[in-house]
Amino acid sequence: MMKCTAPTFALLALAACQSTAPTSPADDFWRAELEASQANLARSVKALHSLLAVQGRQPSGTSELNAGVVTLSDRLGQLGALIASSEASQATDAAFSGATTAGTASPGGEAAAGIEALKAALLVSENRRSVHLENIANAGVSGYKRGRLRVATTLVGTDGMQAPQTRSKSFEMLQGVLELTGNQLDFAIEGDGFFEIMLPDGQLRYRRDGTFRQDFNGRIVTAEGFLLTDPLAIPPDINGISVSNDGQVFAQGDGSQLAQIGTIRLHTFTNPGGLKPVGGNGFLPTASSGKAQSRQPGVQGTGMIKQGYIERSNVDLMDEVIELQLIEREAAAIRLALARRGIYVP
Repeated sequence: MMKCTAPTFALLALAACQSTAPTSPADDFWRAELEASQANLARSVKALHSLLAVQGRQPSGTSELNAGVVTLSDRLGQLGALIASSEASQATDAAFSGATTAGTASPGGEAAAGIEALKAALLVSENRRSVHLENIANAGVSGYKRGRLRVATTLVGTDGMQAPQTRSKSFEMLQGVLELTGNQLDFAIEGDGFFEIMLPDGQLRYRRDGTFRQDFNGRIVTAEGFLLTDPLAIPPDINGISVSNDGQVFAQGDGSQLAQIGTIRLHTFTNPGGLKPVGGNGFLPTASSGKAQSRQPGVQGTGMIKQGYIERSNVDLMDEVIELQLIEREAAAIRLALARRGIYVP
């Protein structure tokens, strides 16, 4: 009996046992849709500069442009494989000997395992789609970190067939672009570290978003009014404040007089990718991330504070859109494979 194995993100191979069965008009239409999508992706190579400009940065010479073209070429190669797999996705009776027509009897053996693997692959595709849509929705949020899905494989059936399974969601803690705002209460972190804020009920949160304001008592708070935990208050009747790269905060009096009024510290984690998101662009420590370590900026590998800047999200819109297109094509292929087994998924 012929057996098929399944890669993590493209379980189309479960239905990719070769067959000489003729294609149907529906299959021809589906492949035409894929080919059209492939052509659209090819055209996006020419739009690489404009897509990067939307994110507030320009390609640094030809190296970044070439890297983008290579990435797109890889994506196009994957789409080509999907198109080819549609021709091979008509499984033979030998590969799925237990399969029966819909409405007669439940498939068993290898056929049942193949169906379960395809269902699992479709669920993973939907989860991946949700993560990419969330990234796109938060692309304009200061300090937002790109989410990604961790996927593992698990055995289904007794013949060694594998299916993907969502394990967890993690975040890429790469630094986003630092944008100049000129606001004296905007702080960006250049390097590693998080600001520590306190909610009204005393709970602590950690965030990269350094958009702050002053409350009625002179304390530094977030836009939502959550308190920055560092003990400092801005005195009334001053000309402004100045924050050094190592976190020292000075009040500017008349003339050139400066008086230190406090220090802003940063907090690091052994594994920041293991932090748990809790809404409001904040994170909580977990066993995976380790406990927060309070440090002076610029010391022991901790990042430095840049006053008058904010950190943009590290979401690359071009990558997110391309990934969404590929996921849609993969999901369409999986639905087609399920439909051939009498299971129709909207």
